[in-house]
Amino acid sequence: MPHKERLYGADFDRKFIVDKHTNRFGFDKLLVKNTMLSSILYFAMIAPFEVLRRVIMHMFNYDYLMGHGDWHGNDTVWRMCLDLNQILRYADKNGKICSEPQRHIISIVDGIVAGQEDGPLRPTPYNAGCIAGGIDSTFEVDYVCVYQMGFAPEKLKIISQAQKAHYLQFVVPETKDVCCMVNGQPTDYREVNMHFEPQKYWKGYIER
Repeated sequence: MPHKERLYGADFDRKFIVDKHTNRFGFDKLLVKNTMLSSILYFAMIAPFEVLRRVIMHMFNYDYLMGHGDWHGNDTVWRMCLDLNQILRYADKNGKICSEPQRHIISIVDGIVAGQEDGPLRPTPYNAGCIAGGIDSTFEVDYVCVYQMGFAPEKLKIISQAQKAHYLQFVVPETKDVCCMVNGQPTDYREVNMHFEPQKYWKGYIER
């Protein structure tokens, strides 16, 4: 998946330019051969830089996870997600991308016990008591959930870029198009704010 590629913007640690170019060389010249020897040579080549990188990050109090895409400036994961959604909706049984949707998609969000802060690997449980869903409206469901969590959906690249991808047919949900119930009472979804805590490298960049 493309989010594993460091040179395209997933990583924060831009200071480690030698490490980046070493990885680029390793990907293009060694791993592409897909042999046991090429894999051994690749890991032998990057090992010293990885050790140095961890030492420097520890000295300057950088979080190692931030160097692996877990920050607000990640510019690759949203691309992967849009590509996967295009495949899911428009690829036929032979793998050809068609101009018309090939299937219906049901999106369900189980937020009864959700997670906040350091998700998805180390989340803090949040008893949201929420279930959301929609048909052929993946990004509309995401938009509503993100908004109700207390964040600004447009500040997420996956949302803002989905709006620009005409093939996804995504438009910001109007209140009249969303059935939102709170304690059994119909509610404007924009009146809900569950005040989720963002991941620490998203604080100040995602709140509404």
